[in-house]
Amino acid sequence: MAADDNAARRRLGPEAPRRTSLATALALAAVLTGLVLPLLPVRVADPVVSWPKPGGPAESTVALFVPYRPLRVELTVSCAVLREPRQVTVFSTFRPEDADGRLAGLYVSTVDGRVQVAANGREVFGGPVGGGACQYLVTAADGRISVRRDGVELAAVDGLVPQVAAFVTELPPALATGRISLTAHADARFQASPTLVKYLLLALSGLLALACAGALLVRFRRKQPRKLPRPGVVDLVVPGVLAGWALIGPMTTDDGFYVWMARNAANVGYVGNYYHWFNVPEAPFGTLQRFYAEWGAISLHPLWLRLPAVLAGVLGFWLLRGVLRRIQAVRPSVHAPGWLLAAAFLCWWLPLDLGVRPEPQIALATAVTAYAAVRARLDQEPAWLALAALVAGVAVTITPSGLLALVPPLLALPAVLRALPGRSQRITLCALLIGAGSVALPLVFADVGLGALLEATAVHGWYGAHSPWYLEIQRYQSLLGGLGEQGNVLRRVPVLLGVAALLLVAVLRTRHRGGALAGAASWPYAWLALGFGVLALAPSKWTQHFGALAVFGALALACAFGSLPRIFAEARAGWLLRLGSLLLVVLLLGVAWHGPNWWWSYSDRGMPFRQQELFGGVLGSPLVLLVIGLLTGLLMTRRRPLNDERGRWIAVFGWAAAGLARVSMVFAVLLLIGLFGFTAVREPWSLRSSCGIGDAIRVRTDREPMRPTEPVAVQGFLPGRGFTGEFPPPPRTGPVWGSFADLDRGTGTLNTGWHTTSVAPGDVLVVSAAGLTGKANQLRAEIELPGAAPVSRSLDDELDSPEWRDFVLGTATAPGPARVRISAVDNSIGRGGWLAVSTPGREHTHPLAADTGPDDGPTLVDWPISFALPCARPPVLAAGLAEPPARILLTDEDYTEMAAITQDPLWGGAYANLLAVAKYRGVSTHLPGRPWGRFVDVAYDYRLDGHAVRVEYVTRPGWWRGPSIANKDYSGRSTPTKAPR
Repeated sequence: MAADDNAARRRLGPEAPRRTSLATALALAAVLTGLVLPLLPVRVADPVVSWPKPGGPAESTVALFVPYRPLRVELTVSCAVLREPRQVTVFSTFRPEDADGRLAGLYVSTVDGRVQVAANGREVFGGPVGGGACQYLVTAADGRISVRRDGVELAAVDGLVPQVAAFVTELPPALATGRISLTAHADARFQASPTLVKYLLLALSGLLALACAGALLVRFRRKQPRKLPRPGVVDLVVPGVLAGWALIGPMTTDDGFYVWMARNAANVGYVGNYYHWFNVPEAPFGTLQRFYAEWGAISLHPLWLRLPAVLAGVLGFWLLRGVLRRIQAVRPSVHAPGWLLAAAFLCWWLPLDLGVRPEPQIALATAVTAYAAVRARLDQEPAWLALAALVAGVAVTITPSGLLALVPPLLALPAVLRALPGRSQRITLCALLIGAGSVALPLVFADVGLGALLEATAVHGWYGAHSPWYLEIQRYQSLLGGLGEQGNVLRRVPVLLGVAALLLVAVLRTRHRGGALAGAASWPYAWLALGFGVLALAPSKWTQHFGALAVFGALALACAFGSLPRIFAEARAGWLLRLGSLLLVVLLLGVAWHGPNWWWSYSDRGMPFRQQELFGGVLGSPLVLLVIGLLTGLLMTRRRPLNDERGRWIAVFGWAAAGLARVSMVFAVLLLIGLFGFTAVREPWSLRSSCGIGDAIRVRTDREPMRPTEPVAVQGFLPGRGFTGEFPPPPRTGPVWGSFADLDRGTGTLNTGWHTTSVAPGDVLVVSAAGLTGKANQLRAEIELPGAAPVSRSLDDELDSPEWRDFVLGTATAPGPARVRISAVDNSIGRGGWLAVSTPGREHTHPLAADTGPDDGPTLVDWPISFALPCARPPVLAAGLAEPPARILLTDEDYTEMAAITQDPLWGGAYANLLAVAKYRGVSTHLPGRPWGRFVDVAYDYRLDGHAVRVEYVTRPGWWRGPSIANKDYSGRSTPTKAPR
């Protein structure tokens, strides 16, 4: 130890108390400056909404406030309009007949000379209008609602400001104009910008943190740089695989959510939750979305948005290779060949780390801090910790799992400090590390103050589905539950192999603490074990978060299953321990391979074994796995014999456990590439397209009945009738036939004969039907399209409904004549067994993207599918208001419940009040294969431009929080106990 201290003194120089004082002062300044930031004043937007618009008529207009309750409302009503003899709603913030709206909104009504003011479902004032040219003023603000007449308060109650979805009056504009007006201050408390003082302190705080890192680098730098190693084959193969994966790989759970958060950031100046939680800031975790707001401003092409994740993977793997080289340099008994590290890395990375979620960047951050920690510890180069401090400081502002980046440097720090020659050096190093890590503070408080952060956190907790650390078991229940993409089979494989590696190492270290389990060789297992523990601190329990462990996990898998046979030999393990290890791997892989092949949103469209067990579950058979393991063990024992005193046949079990894990990782990687490569060729859409699935979905227009070329053969089907009158056939369907008659006790047959038409590429052939299409009934179509073989199809949507439904028979890929013949059989006896059919028709189509571009107005897209529809222009959420969308693209049934949070007030949905003022009108679309979702136009009850918005700004202290929106009274939500699925 003395020799080490002397060497350190020669390298670092004599102790310098003065330098220590300066370093401590610099670090203290960096930290204190950062801690002041949340308290500094900010300029907060104060949008003033006026109705009617100055100079315009007092007509009902939509005004979707988000959050739903303004900070202040002042309604002025002249008594002249309150003396109506009939009952009339003079003013309301919802439709007058909306019963739910009456429980949340503001209503002023009159009848027979009496006025009634109601708010939040209870009466505030009721009485005679009053005489003369009087005027009423209704004010709601600061938890109090009052009614005044000519300045005299008539009534007041405690209560929240009413919700606003519209400004509505039943009075004619000629009577209401000039006699009714409203001013509302929308709740835009989170739309804030720093004052000049805060801008200066932000810059100073960031510079001081960088200065601390620079001082640490200068004070503890090594004078001779290390040569870079020559790249190997895997260093080129892995980047190639990751680049190809960007073309064919799956979407991750929140790709659309995160991208639309980032896209709206330019409108409000902060990263809000867009779809729900009232669009409150993502603080303190908004750094990555701010980056994507700038990155997406260059291009919204899915491949461009995936590029940061690809780069994170490439850099992460190269750094991982560097970490392993340094560990092997001091522990040569660690056997982890490059191909095995690549397989372990891709096995963990591919199913979990593609997209715009933060896991790829956190995995990269862990790779950087792990490399820095290894260099600082093994090479005695403390200056590397400067990089670790900066990267970890940034990582913790990205997502809660950013704490993973702290694991390697914190574990290495005690040994690094012990190697320093004296207390002064240690104090200097610790102070500068803390100062450099304070870079997190300006990143967190760049666009929020303390009050905004506290309120946003309260909203996340109240309206979210946050779980405490002691419910971490929920993550593993999702992983092993077998439902949805959370329990995906190829997510299970790396995670459960990681658990197996930790269990095996823990058992073996009780028998042997040398060689491949000693010193630096044990670090990968410590990092992974602590990583699993750190994930427990994350408030949400999605299995997607396992992607942040890709670097730790890959290193532990490669080291454990690469070195396992040698460890068995060094530990002189008997047959029972080796066989038990094999059975453990078999057990966990058996559980893993029984998971569903389920991927997010459209990613598994057209994929073999979609939402099923792969190969019928054969891969999860313990017997199959055991045989594979033993055969692999026999082969590897012959090719790589070890000096194992326990004998060759006992050694087979150790090789079998390691070999089965290696084969599983390689097979998982090949299977992933094969499944998605096959699907990319098979599916008619791809994220490679600039508008994603929007280029493949076809909007159907201009239906024309096909021309008959043969007479109709009909028995029991009635021409032009034979269906319930409640639901008429769609327009322009041509002749129709139905079997509904005489209480539907009859049967019948129908053959329309051949119908023909000319088609162009993209045209679709369609037939409409109503009633029962399956069971005893039969409905078939024979289709001949130009350039394609004739097809005969059974048409059965498994419904028994009087509503007419469209069946798309085929899509033309070449111009020319097309023919269709429809046959129908009604074999059902009894009421409700009827069947009705239309003439086949031809419809022109055009890409959905042509209707949802930036010039087509705002398009709201359900978040599970919004990443696949990048050309849609999101409605703006800003100034406390939501822009009314012109149309909505709704997800398919698999994700309807999850997408519903956008219009659910119990989740703080940004468009929770949309259906209170609008109705949906469906637009016919088509995409070959499974249904993609629905395209609906939005028809509003009132005009959209009858109010004016003027954004003013007020300066408030950083701790100002405003009235709470995280409580039951605000929207009716109690403390949540489960996620939206």
